[in-house]
Amino acid sequence: MKSLKNILALSFLYLMATTSLVSSDGLEPKDFYKDIAKTLVVSHKGKGDFKTIQAAMDSIPSGNKNWVKIYLRHGIYK
Repeated sequence: MKSLKNILALSFLYLMATTSLVSSDGLEPKDFYKDIAKTLVVSHKGKGDFKTIQAAMDSIPSGNKNWVKIYLRHGIYK
């Protein structure tokens, strides 16, 4: 669990460092919600697309260039 938290934190930091948070004109914040191409739902009870976070992450192709939102339903993931 600790290593998964580290991976997610590092992924977030990488995205923040490599992604512009403002629009191309530099005046308005970028609206990431309109850029999301796909939403994956993770539920440890089986009521989503995947039961584990890792399975959802593994389903994203390695060459993907689009934003993918991973929605986690409430629960304890081990």
